[in-house]
Amino acid sequence: MQTMEFSDSPNANRGVHEARSKDGLMVNFRAVFQYQLNLKDLIALYKRYGDDYKSPCIRFAVDCLND
Repeated sequence: MQTMEFSDSPNANRGVHEARSKDGLMVNFRAVFQYQLNLKDLIALYKRYGDDYKSPCIRFAVDCLND
């Protein structure tokens, strides 16, 4: 199990995420995501992203939080 964290913690992958509500109010998100890599897709994942596979996952999570 892998963990991705957006928080004030020194171990977090990214800091607190800030966004605006539909009313224009500032909202701060602290989140922890847990995921499991699919063994059959590890080679393809490595060929596409190398050791930096978390960056696209972080971008996707930020996009989801902004919706």
